[in-house]
Amino acid sequence: MGHIRVVLVWMLPMLATLREHQPVGDGWAWELKWDGVRAMAHVHNGVVRFSNRTGGDITLGYPELCSVRRNFGTDDLLLDGEIVAIDPTTGRPSFQRLQSRMHVREAERVHELSATTPTTFIAFDALHRAGTSLIDRSYLERREILQSLPWEELPSWTAPPHQIGDGASTWTIVEQFALEGAVAKRVDSRYEVGRRSPNWIKVKRTLSQSFVVGGWLPGTGKRAGRVGSLCIGVYNDNGELNSVGNVGSGFRDDDIDHFGAALARIARATSPFQNPVQRDTLFVEPLIVIEAKFSEWTDNATLRHPVYLRVTNDTDPGSVHRVA
Repeated sequence: MGHIRVVLVWMLPMLATLREHQPVGDGWAWELKWDGVRAMAHVHNGVVRFSNRTGGDITLGYPELCSVRRNFGTDDLLLDGEIVAIDPTTGRPSFQRLQSRMHVREAERVHELSATTPTTFIAFDALHRAGTSLIDRSYLERREILQSLPWEELPSWTAPPHQIGDGASTWTIVEQFALEGAVAKRVDSRYEVGRRSPNWIKVKRTLSQSFVVGGWLPGTGKRAGRVGSLCIGVYNDNGELNSVGNVGSGFRDDDIDHFGAALARIARATSPFQNPVQRDTLFVEPLIVIEAKFSEWTDNATLRHPVYLRVTNDTDPGSVHRVA
């Protein structure tokens, strides 16, 4: 009987379920949440290929990650992980830096960016090795196989450690280095291909503070004819109001009704912001203060993933400055 070689098939990744509170107990393993692009790494016949979360081939965009070729000690491997771009100033993953790489496929430009904005592949699961599927093995078994790979011989590839237990040490790192969050995974769980599973729980680090409402944008769809989003800002040291973006999520129907009436009473013709805002913004006197949560400040001093929380009636608008 001739030798039968198992050919890797591309898989859709297992997805985590978002929760606000951290699970507890020794049945969980904790990993850092990396702010990058989810990717499957396929190694076969000495060739490395990457697929994204929907199965699309993204190999051409990251040539610096494909030089490892036969360094694995096996020619048949499938890993799950994340492609990230590290900010050389902070040492942290930067999604903004990665965005310059995400959709570029023109060879000359890709080559240039791979030198100026290099990426790293962070592996956190092993799904197939040397002709054997690993998806039915436990998380701990898969991690042991993952850690056994020769990472010291793999430039731009790494497999960070995990923590078993309550995740306190992992969360300390998240807070200390202002990372996106953490993921808790059941130690006895199998890999559920293409499924969002309660066996993987992601908990995001969030920031919150007060902002001044200086305008709004009309809504569309179910919010047609009503407030769609609020244009919000903070004051700088010169007493100027700087727009930090728009918040359009987190509102209940009665919030929308409240803002519709309140903003109509304080409408004005000119912008209260000293910097440009989105076209078609309708302006109001900067009298209303809200609290919103968000994941981080961008390099352009705008909010990433802002969510409305509440109106704060006891805050002086002029006292609202950037906190973090």
